[in-house]
This record gives sequence, C-alpha cells and structure tokens, in this order.
Amino acid sequence: MSSPQEENITASEAMTAQNTHVISNSEKQENYKTQFERLEKAIDNAYYLEAIMIEYAIIEDRTASILAYEVNNRRRYDNMMIQEKLNRIKNCANQNTADRPWIGKYFSDENSNNLIDRIIDWKNNMRNTPTHKLMKIITTKEELCNYANTGADLCRELSNRATNYRRMVERHSAQPQPQDDAQNNESSTSSPNT
Repeated sequence: MSSPQEENITASEAMTAQNTHVISNSEKQENYKTQFERLEKAIDNAYYLEAIMIEYAIIEDRTASILAYEVNNRRRYDNMMIQEKLNRIKNCANQNTADRPWIGKYFSDENSNNLIDRIIDWKNNMRNTPTHKLMKIITTKEELCNYANTGADLCRELSNRATNYRRMVERHSAQPQPQDDAQNNESSTSSPNT
C-alpha cells in the first residue's frame, strides 16, 4: 500500500522525476552541439516548427544560465517564465550597477543592439503566432522560414554573449577580492610592531 504522499503524485510528476537526469557540463556542451546541429538540419529541411521549438528551448536555457551567474542571486531560474527571465536580464543589464558590472557589458540595450528586445519581439510575434494560432491563421512557408532563421540568429547571438558573460564572471570571481577598510585597519593594528 502506498503512503498518502505517494498517492498525491500525478503520473506526469512521476514520469518527470523518473526521467530527470542532471547532466554534467561536458554532457551539456555536447547536447548544445547536438541541438544546434538539429536546428540547422530542421531549417535546411524546411521543418520550421521544429526549428522554432529548439530555438525556444535554447533561449529558455541560456536566460536561466545568465541569471544563475547574476552576482547577487545565484539561485536557479529554470522554472521562471521566459518573459520574466528576459525582463530581469534587461533590467539588471540596463541598471549596470557596481555589483553587476558585466551583465550590462553583454546585455544592455546599448551594448547588445537591443538583443533582449529583439528576442522578446521574436517570441511574441514569430514564435507564439505559429505555436498558439497554427490552426486559426494562415502562415506561409516563407513566414515560417523567416521566423526560424530569425530565431536561429538570435540563439547564436544570445549563446555567444551568455558564454562570454559566464567566462567574465568566472574570471573575476576567481580573482582575490579587495578587503574593505575595516578589515585593512584591523589587520594593520593586530600585526606586531617592532
């Protein structure tokens, strides 16, 4: 007989828990390579809806990664809606405060040619249209091709900027941090004098 807690788990939750595997960095890198190859094949073979789905997944993951490296908050953002993640990145980047100097370098409107706004526009007008209204509107093959190619370009740009951002944060995190004045004064008064 199962416990009351086990009975409250839905079939979907049980499948998700059973199939969840946290991948290593090397597995993730290989998965990115595979997904970008699949993306190119999908576009080359006119499977534009598949391409758009892969692009959306890449953008979801890259935005979560960017936020995981945000200086003041390293919690995971995997379950946050993509619009929320994009808004948070845009706000942090455009504030470009002293505690977040690198996010602005890679993602502010000025430094990224409005990348986040372009992704939001793609999501709202190119990804959502065929995804949510496929049976209600007529979308031409040329329009889908444009949507997929635009998404692919945005994915490449976002992925490159996210990787460079991560490297910058890791490089600066590895450097010794300057001590504040109180620590400097304390260490100088506690050191033995002649």
